[in-house]
Order: sequence, then structure tokens, then C-alpha cells
Amino acid sequence: MKLKVYANLFREQSEYLYRIAFFYLGDKQPALEAVRTAACEGFRRIRDLDDGQSFKLQITRGLLAESTINQKPNRYLTALYLRHMQKMEIGEIAYAMDIPEGSVKAYLDRAKANMRQDTAEIGKEVRRVTAIDIPEELSEAVEEGLDRLGKREQRSSRRKFRKACISGAALLVLAVLLGIGIYAGTRGNPENRQGQEMVNLEDV
Repeated sequence: MKLKVYANLFREQSEYLYRIAFFYLGDKQPALEAVRTAACEGFRRIRDLDDGQSFKLQITRGLLAESTINQKPNRYLTALYLRHMQKMEIGEIAYAMDIPEGSVKAYLDRAKANMRQDTAEIGKEVRRVTAIDIPEELSEAVEEGLDRLGKREQRSSRRKFRKACISGAALLVLAVLLGIGIYAGTRGNPENRQGQEMVNLEDV
């Protein structure tokens, strides 16, 4: 995946990611930092999308992995939100949270048990996420993260270019040295010198 495509897709999902981060970190600034970090680090995780998973699943997995969100004791709320508000399947939630499907089912059962099987209460809890106000600073945080990513990719490209140049120069020097060695060996060969002397005598 090209960096420009990644940046545009991340911007489209930024509000969704912020809501998840805010819901579990509980404060605006940590949530903004989580999104900023995900913007910068997520590109490494989804550069190829070669496992068939969607961008949204991949970037959700990256957000949970790159922040402290997935380390909090209320992981079942993460599963609850992804299941009821994002309409993800059990397998998709397992992928996003990087846990077995059995754990996802256990988290959902725990959430229902804690809410006394009250589906209305479950809906109320997960809808609380969508009511979170999106701060104006979110766009700035996203662009800062993407800017960090762009600069890092530029540095990486320059390092690769320098390495390629050094390798090319080394091969050129080696080729020159080999050429000199072959020439010197030919000049120092007795048979070659004798042949040259015979040519000189014929000229006389």
C-alpha cells in the first residue's frame, strides 16, 4: 500500500479510532496521543494487507496494539463495542484484538452478565461511545502522526539509496581491481613476453 493511500484511509477512520481510544483511556489528551501514534506506526502493520483483512480491521488492531487500550482490565467493553456498534463478527473482533475467538465470546458473556442480561443497558453503554464529541485537535493529531510517518519513510528511503550507492561503488572498485589484476597478470606472463619479443624481431 502506498503512503498516500494509507494517509487518506486513516483520515477516514480517525473519528472511529478516537472514539475507541477516548472510551477506554477516559481523557481527551491520551486519546489524541493514541490516535497520533497509530497514524505513525500503523503503516508498518498494514503496508501490504496481504492477509485479506480490511483496512479498518488492520488499523483497529494497530491502535489496540500500539497503545495501552488493550492492556486495561475491561477488554470485554472493547469486544462489546466492536460487536454491537461496529457490527463485527466474532472472528473479526478476535483479529482486531489479537486474541482467540473463545476469549471474545467470554468477554461478551461477561459484559452481558455484568449488565444482568439487560440488552437495553448494553445498547446504552456502547452508544455512549458515539456521543463523544470529536475535538478540533483530532485533525491536527492525525496530521502530526502522518507527518512523522512521512519523515521516517523519507529517511528510510535515503538510507536505502545511500546503501545502494555504496554497494554500486564497491562493485565498481572491485571490477576495476580485477581488471588491473588481469592486465598485470597478462603482462607478467613469460609466454606473452616471448610472443611480444618475436613480434619485435619480425619488425626488425
